[in-house]
Amino acid sequence: MRKVFNARITCITALVAVAITISLFLSGCEKDDLVAIRSLDTIEPEVISTTALTGGIVVANRELELVEYGVCYNTTANPTTEDNVAPGTDLEEIIDGNRYSAEFKSTISLLTPGTTYYIRAFVTTRSGTAYGNQITFTTN
Repeated sequence: MRKVFNARITCITALVAVAITISLFLSGCEKDDLVAIRSLDTIEPEVISTTALTGGIVVANRELELVEYGVCYNTTANPTTEDNVAPGTDLEEIIDGNRYSAEFKSTISLLTPGTTYYIRAFVTTRSGTAYGNQITFTTN
């Protein structure tokens, strides 16, 4: 009786181990959100004195789970989220079959007068961060 019980425990343990292995394998097979992005464009800013109204448009092959989005900016080229960030607002998502698009706005305030700034839209998913094209502008 004890041998049968031990054999069943061993079998159940093996099945649990297989189930965990399959689960871990499948979770590693999630589609990479960054690969699904077809384009990410920075919206040309409207500069009003020391404020810039801008944003971004992202298009992907499938729906994205955006963790964060907005515009990063700096007085040097190629800003990243490690620099200054203006969070995105007013997110408008459109899901049409295998096509996903989202547009958002960002307001960059309290800029220094007469200064050139570099901006790029960005989106962050669980897979990482993607950046749009860089645009420059000068405050009044």
